[in-house]
Parts: sequence; structure tokens; C-alpha cells
Amino acid sequence: MFQSSKYKEAIDCFKEAIEADPTDPIAQIFLNNARAYLRGCDCLLDRPLKVVVVVSYSQNVFHIDATQNVLKGVADAQDKFYEGNRKSGRLLEIIVADDRNQPEVSKKLAEIFSNDETILGIIGHHSSEGTQAALSIYEQKQLALISPSSTSSRLISRIFFRTVGSTEVVANVYARFITESLKLNEIVIVYHEKNEYSQTLKDDFETAFHLRGGKIIHSISHINDLYLDSNGLIEEIRRRTKSKAVLVMSSIETNSVALALARANSKLNPQRLQLLFSTSLPEMPTVEIGKEAVEEVVFISPCLTENSDYTEQARQRWKQQKLNWRVVTSHDATQALIEAIRFSKQPTRRKVLTHLEELAQTSRFGLNWSALDCHSSPQRGYCIVQICNHRFEEIPIPDG
Repeated sequence: MFQSSKYKEAIDCFKEAIEADPTDPIAQIFLNNARAYLRGCDCLLDRPLKVVVVVSYSQNVFHIDATQNVLKGVADAQDKFYEGNRKSGRLLEIIVADDRNQPEVSKKLAEIFSNDETILGIIGHHSSEGTQAALSIYEQKQLALISPSSTSSRLISRIFFRTVGSTEVVANVYARFITESLKLNEIVIVYHEKNEYSQTLKDDFETAFHLRGGKIIHSISHINDLYLDSNGLIEEIRRRTKSKAVLVMSSIETNSVALALARANSKLNPQRLQLLFSTSLPEMPTVEIGKEAVEEVVFISPCLTENSDYTEQARQRWKQQKLNWRVVTSHDATQALIEAIRFSKQPTRRKVLTHLEELAQTSRFGLNWSALDCHSSPQRGYCIVQICNHRFEEIPIPDG
């Protein structure tokens, strides 16, 4: 029906889908898209404002969980726009694209979107690898890109923004936690060599940890090895290094390996190593899949203002007892793009880019404009949490 321009019928179908499953953000986004196209049919001057969100739907529970949370934040922002403009004016169409976390697919999508002049901005990509692959293509066409989850500190461009802190910010928080809270000055790191996110986090952490007098006593780069023996690796770390902690910097592709290491580590009880995981691992699937093996594992994730109006509304709407940070960062990214579009009666890519710069300079929506200062911390910092009894408990970090 949507493809055949039967927008009224499509609206009814999407409403029924939402009633059947109120927690499905795709149905909500498509409902608002149908409303936008129906408005455009009535008046050509009210044709939809087009924005793209690039996520990753693959047959992987980690990807699916992260994507669903990103789309929830996007859907909330699109809803607000609809409610404010439901009587007149142009509405917002959100095009949902899937790059499958494959850089070559990211490039192809970037070329398609860059050549479509009706598209005013991009939300995404989900991974730093996808963003890195697409960045130069968007740059050529001055198409603004706002990511709610790409953290690599090496992502720098005039057109690139993000609503989450970079790997340098993450690295500094982890270095402070390890030295001040765990009281350790030696650690083993495991990472995915040549992966944009994992490699950058490793480099940034080395710098931050050394500045605090810390020493990396063993560095393991082959977490992506298909024949990796998780049990053997954990036993080797315990026996050879006598380390008390391991920082596992898994990439999106190697999140399952992080859980395998946790299972191997749990067999050492009561001599478990303290495992620390990175933001590539969505929290709830880690608890649900890892079960007892991930007890006491430490995570780092963007801090949320638990009592904010939006956080409370989103928690109730999506029925999440503890709201995932990706919901909030993607909501902020979409809101920022909408705000930049609103500045102009006839928005263009160039105008949107200029207005995003102004938003970044006023620190609105937690924007971190990489072209100005790629290592500055946005409004939202990072918090340390630990899995205890299948729940996440925040751990305060000493100042210093």
C-alpha cells in the first residue's frame, strides 16, 4: 500500500501494528512517513523533509538490540515533530537503511544518499567502521552526518557530529577507574587489530593509562581469530602475566568472543580475573546470554539523566525499566538534525550544516563537533557500571 501511494490505508495498517506491538519503533516511523507523504499529496509545497538513519540489522542479537534502541530514539523525535506540525507544514520522513556493519555496504549507501539532493542529513552509521567508510563520500556533497554511537576519536570531518563521547573520553574514564577504584597499575588488554573502533580505543587507552603511571603487561590483538581458544587464552593470561584484570575491547564483529572469554574466566572461580567490557556490547543481551558468567563484569556507557522528562517518557513508552543509552543519544541526534532543518523555510544541505555548527557551539543536544575539537567531552559523560545479580549497578569513580 505504501509503495502504491495508498497512504490512508497504510496509516491504518501501521496503527494496527503499533497496537499489536507498542514497542516496535519501525511501525511508528513508517506511520509517520505515511502521514508525511499523505500531507505531500495534498500540497506539493508540503512534500516530506527527508532524513536517513543508517543502522545494522543482521542475524545477531547484539546488532538487533542496538538497532532497536537507536530506532526508538529516532521514532520519539519524529513523533515530537509530527505533533508540533500535524495541522500544517512539511512533515518528516525517516528513511531506514541497513549497512549490515559492512564498510563496503556503507560506502554504497553513502553514494546513493549523497546523490539524492532531497536528503538533508544522515543519522548514523552505527559502527565507527561504517562511519569511517562513508564519511569522505558525504563530505564531498556536504551532507551532514550525526552519529549516536560511532566513538572513534579518529573520525574527524567538517560534516561529522556525534552525540556521544569519543574513544579518548572512554579511555580516560577507564584509566581513572582502573588506577583509582581498582587500585591497579598493570593490566592486560584484548582487542581487534585493524578494526577502527577497537584499534582506536586501544591506542587512546594506552596513552591515558600510561599518563597515570599504568603499564600494559600483555596486549592481545587477535580477538577476531576464528580459531581463538578462549579457555586457553584466559588460562595463559592468568598463568603468564599474573594480571588481576583484563580490558576486552571487542568490536561489533567480536562481541560473542567477549562473552566466550567471560565463560572461560568464570571457570577460574574463585580466582576470576576482573573483566572490563567496552561500549560495543549492548548491555541487556550480555546479561541474558552471559548469565552467571558475566557476573561482576564492568561496563562503561554514556551517563543518562534518569529524572529528565524525556528519559522518563521513553522508559514508559518503550517499557524499559532501565533505558538504554542508545535511545537517548539517537533521540538527541535526530532532534539536533530537526532543529537545524527548522532554522530555514527552504532548508538545504548547506544551511543544515551551518545550523548544526551553531548548535554544537552552544552545546545543545550534547553535540561534539569533531572538526572543532574531536577530543572534547560532550554534555553527556561516561559512567561505570557493574553486573550484580543480573542487574547493572553504577560504580562511582573517585575524582582525579
